[in-house]
Amino acid sequence: MSQLLQLPDWLCGVIIIGGFVLIAVAGLPLFQWLTAGRLHLTEAMNNDIVFFAEAIAVFYSLTVGLIAVGVWSNYSSVSDIVSADAANIASMYRDVSGYPRNPFVPTYRDRFAATPSSSSTKPGRLRCVASLPMTGRAD
Repeated sequence: MSQLLQLPDWLCGVIIIGGFVLIAVAGLPLFQWLTAGRLHLTEAMNNDIVFFAEAIAVFYSLTVGLIAVGVWSNYSSVSDIVSADAANIASMYRDVSGYPRNPFVPTYRDRFAATPSSSSTKPGRLRCVASLPMTGRAD
């Protein structure tokens, strides 16, 4: 299974779509062979079946279209909220950066080193080289 995750996206798409097409093309003659002598369909029954299939397809397409519109609307509103939050955070950062730095409070840059942790094999992982006291002020 993990080998499938290493494939490029376009190849996964071709494999998935090709698999569905292969199942559909092989399934139609198989279905006709299995049901040819059992159902005894007439031309009038075939027209009724086509009518109901078209009606189902119309309702399905309307449903999928409305779902797509709803998803796009949610995406747009979430995008606006995230943009507003990012602007608020940037504004707060500019406001706070104007205050003088307290030399007695270590920064995150002081707490973390840029060397990879020995317990982690992922590159870019930082390890803690200093710790702050957990209770109150350190006297």
